[in-house]
Amino acid sequence: MNALKERTDLQGIRNFSIEQAAAYCGLGRNTTRQFMDEIGATVKIGRRVLFSKPVIDRYFDSLAADKDNK
Repeated sequence: MNALKERTDLQGIRNFSIEQAAAYCGLGRNTTRQFMDEIGATVKIGRRVLFSKPVIDRYFDSLAADKDNK
């Protein structure tokens, strides 16, 4: 699937699959997995691993706020 189209289809989703999170962040799968673990966005439900969009958004918002304060 086209990455741009996949990004626009992510609007109402709270938890992403690895593919969706990678498309949302513009990163590869392996880098996304490491990044999600670092920022605490990984959500495990049984054996399934998902990634929290609100946590991702808060992280990016904090980066923007840090940049504005400098």
